[in-house]
Amino acid sequence: MILDTAVLFADVQKFVFVSAVQKLEPTKISEQITLQAQDTNGNESKVSSTACVELRTSSSQGQFSSSATSWSPVSVLTIAKNSANRNLYYKDMTAGTYLLTAKVALKPESESRSCSAWPVAEWPSGFSATQSITVGSASTPSTSADTASTTSSITPTATTAEEVTTLPPLPTPPPSGGSATWTYKPQIFVSSLVPARGVAGAPITVDAFVVGLKKEPLPSARYVWSFGDGGTSEGKKLSHVYHYPAIYTVLVDASSGEWSAIDRKEIVIVAPELIISNIREGSDGFIEIRNNGTSEVDLSLWLLRSASGAFLIPQGTLIGAKKSIPFPAEITKLNADGAGGTALLYPNGTTVVTYAEKSVVPEAVSVPLPMKKEIPVSTVPVVEVPSPQKTVSAPASEKAIKETRPVDTFALSTLPTQAGNLLGAVGATEKGSSSFWFLGTAVLVALSILGYVAMLRQTSLLNPADEVRKEAETFDIVE
Repeated sequence: MILDTAVLFADVQKFVFVSAVQKLEPTKISEQITLQAQDTNGNESKVSSTACVELRTSSSQGQFSSSATSWSPVSVLTIAKNSANRNLYYKDMTAGTYLLTAKVALKPESESRSCSAWPVAEWPSGFSATQSITVGSASTPSTSADTASTTSSITPTATTAEEVTTLPPLPTPPPSGGSATWTYKPQIFVSSLVPARGVAGAPITVDAFVVGLKKEPLPSARYVWSFGDGGTSEGKKLSHVYHYPAIYTVLVDASSGEWSAIDRKEIVIVAPELIISNIREGSDGFIEIRNNGTSEVDLSLWLLRSASGAFLIPQGTLIGAKKSIPFPAEITKLNADGAGGTALLYPNGTTVVTYAEKSVVPEAVSVPLPMKKEIPVSTVPVVEVPSPQKTVSAPASEKAIKETRPVDTFALSTLPTQAGNLLGAVGATEKGSSSFWFLGTAVLVALSILGYVAMLRQTSLLNPADEVRKEAETFDIVE
């Protein structure tokens, strides 16, 4: 469990080796070495919780003990609650100058295990302190430290058990002449997962993954994010909301123990698809906002504006994708203005969208679907049948016929020609329409048949009376 030690123990800001740098003979025990907790000003400060101290040396033969008279090698010591100092001793079999490192973690009250039983991999972020020590008459230092002590405040120390046992020696700096080559310091690596695009007001999710010196996962690594808009946060996977369209640089700083790595990505934030879909003026009116986008938008601290003033949208106001929210005038105290005075604004006052009054749509005019085209009467030639030259009286037994129109042989004989003229007129009226050609052809055939039948009928007439009778049968008799 990782706790924020800077919050829980604000009085302790660093741990320092306060004892002088020593030089001792191989196999000999050093003088007392003291590690001390201090505040920001370098004053002694008591820990308000038990502190666990992990001890390491850059020598493969070095050992630590809590007692000089009863030597017992240890790698973890304890600083008791309400104490500020911890004494220890060191000895080494090999001559050389080495770096002693103390990693300190303040143990939470909920942790019941002792420091020695509590795995270092589970230690929260804490502190570190270093000091050099010389064994024998070695004149060339093998470490970079030759000062009394070096400190770092609130430095992450979450390391795995494998890192504790296989941590390589620190690099050796070149001498003042610069002839030696600087040894490369191994690094951990972090990769951030940041979406390429986002929507202003909609949360985006970021994630990161870090591997150690041997490319092994580091589950206890610490991640600190900077989102490029002034926002920061800590955690492996989390969400963030950008309030304005822009191109931002997202940076993550991952650390584990004394190692750290940084990765950066760019994200493009675009304007949301919001509109003021409807308004109603008056004290019982409203202003309706609609989200036409595919992402939920956080409207917290955005502004609604009308001619009567502005309304600050409260924190936690969300509008879902393809959803609408009416803001009633009873709450906003705004009188909606349909003349372009109603608008939605970002928290900094930049306009997102302005209400556009809907234009009046004319009433729909019914348009008949295309039907079969008819021939205009004016374009169809009228076929006139010549009036009979004389009227033939019917026999007395027949009903008087007030009006008759006998068939004229000349007219019938000219029907095919006139039908052809009719067909030509139809074709001239609707050129390119095959349906009228078929219609004209049908008319021509029908008229030809009628003409032929009429000719046969004429030859079969025995007398004028029969002719009138037969002709009368083909016409309507008007009383």
